[in-house]
Amino acid sequence: GDIASELFGGEEKPVGGMYVGIKGDIQGGVLTIMPMEYLLQFGDLLYGRDPGSSKELRKEEISGLTEMSNILSASFIRAMADATGFTIMQEAPELSVDICLSVIDSVVARFNQPGEQILLTEAQLYYGEEERAICYLLLFLEPSSIEKLVSAAKGEAVDVSGGS
Repeated sequence: GDIASELFGGEEKPVGGMYVGIKGDIQGGVLTIMPMEYLLQFGDLLYGRDPGSSKELRKEEISGLTEMSNILSASFIRAMADATGFTIMQEAPELSVDICLSVIDSVVARFNQPGEQILLTEAQLYYGEEERAICYLLLFLEPSSIEKLVSAAKGEAVDVSGGS
């Protein structure tokens, strides 16, 4: 959590974290992190407000951001399933707004044996010619699921019947 949070501007930086659990042939979750300034900008975009007019996250922003995270996570999960042939399903998204380290640590605490590695992807969402919001997708997997993904990436046969 410490190293990842430093990538987003520091442990104390306020962020929104939208978490989508994944289950099926691999177990884990996708966490979309968006720094607060981009959350507010995205809220302005979603609801057609003047840029910079949102000063807080309201119910409608939270609903829109949760759905945006759901769509991003679904695309990521679908691509992973297509590339590996695994059956991967997603759970309902959950949003939390807190300091960055707390958001990441709350996800790590969900896992029986959190792995020491996460996959981090930066996504830039453009709206208009100049405006953009940046978010980060973090893939958290149980260690046995990491092994399955690595084997699948190498083209090796993978047992998805419940074994590792």
